[in-house]
Order: sequence, then C-alpha cells, then structure tokens
Amino acid sequence: MAGTPTGTKVTAVAGGSLALKVIPGSKEPMADAITATPSTVAVIKNINHRTTAHFSTFDISCVVAGAATVTATAAGKTLAGPLSVEVLSRLVLPDAATDAGLLTRLFLAEVASPGATSWKLDDAKTCMTLMRVVLENRLATPSSRWASAGAKNLGDVVRAPNQFQGFSKYPDLSSDVKTVIDDILNVANKAGDRRMANNRAHVEAAIAIATGGKPADPTKTGLYWWRTAGTGAPGTGVTAYKTLLGNTFYQEGAKK
Repeated sequence: MAGTPTGTKVTAVAGGSLALKVIPGSKEPMADAITATPSTVAVIKNINHRTTAHFSTFDISCVVAGAATVTATAAGKTLAGPLSVEVLSRLVLPDAATDAGLLTRLFLAEVASPGATSWKLDDAKTCMTLMRVVLENRLATPSSRWASAGAKNLGDVVRAPNQFQGFSKYPDLSSDVKTVIDDILNVANKAGDRRMANNRAHVEAAIAIATGGKPADPTKTGLYWWRTAGTGAPGTGVTAYKTLLGNTFYQEGAKK
C-alpha cells in the first residue's frame, strides 16, 4: 500500500501482516478473487475492491515461517501473480533473566542502530564483540579500576553504578533505554518497512554474539572500558584501542 512495486517476491514476518494492492491495466477487469497457498503459511484478509479507483487492496496475514504464493484472478484467469511470499520467523530476544538476554539488550542499547548515518553491519558486529570482551574481562578480573570489584556474574558487572545508562537495576530497564530496544526490535519484525532488513540483521547479530562463545581479546594488555567517543579516557594509564559507531574502546597500559 506504500506504492512500491513488489517485484516477484515479498518478505513478511510470522504473526504480522503485509498490506498490498492489485492495480489492473486500464482495459483489464478487477480481481474477483485473491488467494494464498498454502493457507497454513499465509491467509488473505480484508479484501477491498475499490471500484471507482479500479484497484483492490488486501492484507497477507502471515501464520508461520515458510513460503507461500499469492495470486489474483478475474473470471478464473490470472490477473496478477503468482507472487512469492517469504515468511520469516518473528525475532524474539533471549530471556532477560539469562546472560544472553542481558548482553543482547545491552548491545542494542549501546551500539548505534541502522538509523545512524554511519551504521554498517560489520562495524556493529565488531562493536558488539568488543563490548562483550570488555564485560568478560571485567568479570574475569574484578577490580575497582574498571568498576567490577566483587562482581560474581555479568549481571553484577553491568549493574555497577555509573557504568551503563539505564541498566543499573537490570532486568528493569529505564524507560528511555527500553524504548530504544523496543523500537529496534519492532522495526526488525515489521514487514513492508524499508528499514526491516537492516534492523533484522542488527538484532540477529546482537543475539548471535550474545549467545556465542566468549570472543578473544584482540589486545595484549586487555580491553576493560568503552566510552562515548570524544568524552576522553576513563583514567590514567590506559590507551585508546579503537573507535567505532560513536564508541571508543580502551585497553590497559599507557602508550609507549
């Protein structure tokens, strides 16, 4: 319904719907039937024949992940289609009570999302990986130097005072951080939104890095901090390692 031609394939998300319209040629009849096959994957709903405007609107209601085809017919003859419909699984974040759930949400809150002009998926993946390195290092070597003294688990590291905005009472998140995370996830599951593919890749990357094995530290002295780019080092005796997507990562040890 946004006016964008579908081409030969559209992508939708299970549990959601996609609004489309069929516009016949000036000498063609309007569709009298619009069907989806198999109906176990997708169902056609809300057909509205707009006679004066000479087109029909309808919704593809997506049931489960899979492949389907949509066809519009008039007097038994194909008017449009078959249109291939790929129905993707709905993205769901890992349980908030797990380390994977914690890490995924922190990555989504701290790493610039696809809406940022500088966003690139590879950079986002690198940021998320380095963030996990920092957190794992803080847990492995608890110290007041990097605000993890007494930490017994990743939750303790993340909830440390004045470290990660909105996460001090995790799993309860501040309203602004929760909104950021919810917005990214909603677009990732919103068929027909031109931002969906990038947001989906961003969320999938966050989940994969949060659920995967512990990444290797790329430094010899250890990454223990990241800060918003331009805010300066977290203390003395540290060196900037890399700046990506608005975050600067710091390693232990002064420049030599």
